[in-house]
Amino acid sequence: MTTGLRPTVRPSHGFGFSQLVPLRNTRFVLPRTVTLPIEAGGALRQTLGILDDHMEAEDPYRAMALDQRLEELWSRDEWAAMSGPTREIQLELEDAALILQGLAFTEAMSVDLPWFDMVQWTVDFISAEIRPAWTDDEWRSIAATAPDQRGHYG
Repeated sequence: MTTGLRPTVRPSHGFGFSQLVPLRNTRFVLPRTVTLPIEAGGALRQTLGILDDHMEAEDPYRAMALDQRLEELWSRDEWAAMSGPTREIQLELEDAALILQGLAFTEAMSVDLPWFDMVQWTVDFISAEIRPAWTDDEWRSIAATAPDQRGHYG
């Protein structure tokens, strides 16, 4: 059972064709199924929106696709009322990395705001919930295959 904004994470065993093809220079990592309350879905969508507004997403197509998947989890009425049951979504390691990138960007852009400590708390909380879903080796594998600032792979 989910309480508050705490997502429940478990390995996923059902995956679509797009998840069968590993990215260049990466090893295959199974996605994880995350159970989110609507408030957490809304917070993740806001984070993706901030990345989109500032054109900061490393992979804008992944950001748009993740936002759409989050939006489709609940109906328009549920979004309008910000009330609905918890729902499951599959996150790939690259989705989680994108979320963490958005959180880091949001935190950096919020330094001078009066509610910065609340932003920091939220970033720390979400990061602590997402990172353990994958092993340190899996996180290192994505870091090793990320393009550098010029877009070149190492």
